[in-house]
Amino acid sequence: MDGRVTLPEETPSAAARVVKAIVRGLYEGLYAPGQRLAEPELMAQFGVGRSTARESIRLMESEGLVTVLPHRGAMIRRMSAEEALDALLVMELCIGLAARQAAERVAVKGGQALEEAWRALQRFRAAPHGYDFIAARNRFYRA
Repeated sequence: MDGRVTLPEETPSAAARVVKAIVRGLYEGLYAPGQRLAEPELMAQFGVGRSTARESIRLMESEGLVTVLPHRGAMIRRMSAEEALDALLVMELCIGLAARQAAERVAVKGGQALEEAWRALQRFRAAPHGYDFIAARNRFYRA
């Protein structure tokens, strides 16, 4: 699990907005692995109907963010130590590949987009935590 949830690019649906808020809440510590996500609470918290709450849970389940248990509801998925290690090993390889490709592209295209993304990331030097930091880091990696 890499922390990214794939959502449509166009104007996000109400369910997509709920998912985004929950993902942001995970980064900010408002939600925790193992926490139960009950439909009535989602409805009240986000001002959505039951079908939207169900759709947001279904989206998160399809992305591996939540586990839905019969007669118990949805819970934010916990990663085992082994799953976390596996994810870190894959990320290590991906980051190395991304660095190599970035170096090749900067040499060909110039580094203006990379420099802008780096400057934006540097604003979080003193406090490299939270959703905004993660978003800036992701923009830097994409650049």
